Amino acid sequence: VNGKPEPITDQLFWAGLSCNVYLPSSVAPVGSTRSQLPCGLQIVGPYLHDHTCIEFARLLEEEFGGFMPPPGYE
Repeated sequence: VNGKPEPITDQLFWAGLSCNVYLPSSVAPVGSTRSQLPCGLQIVGPYLHDHTCIEFARLLEEEFGGFMPPPGYE
């Protein structure tokens, strides 16, 4: 991260947090970084509101244009 090595567990903590407490989550593409790498957003919803997360992810994808492969990976 920012040119420095970071432990993978730091990243897994946030991705797995919602699973440990049984909350639904979705991930939506929301653009790219300055380096043209894909960037996404994790959406966490209330217990048993799976469809809410999925619908919000769909709306974000619609608004931001969906996944765009980085240059060289089209």
